[in-house]
Amino acid sequence: PYQRHGLGRLLVTTVIDRLRAGGVEVLWCNARDSAAGFYDRLGFELVGEGFVLAESGFAHHVMLRDL
Repeated sequence: PYQRHGLGRLLVTTVIDRLRAGGVEVLWCNARDSAAGFYDRLGFELVGEGFVLAESGFAHHVMLRDL
């Protein structure tokens, strides 16, 4: 019920702001392929080959964002 209300965007943008303030230059994540569009809209870029996390069984890609 909390999806599509901007909470994820708020969380990620808040983290980005705090990391920038702390001098961090790059943020990366293991993004589920089904969520890659969300991260893409927030300025992340898909990097390299996809992979499946053994813990979840879901396909992922590394995604990076320069801060």
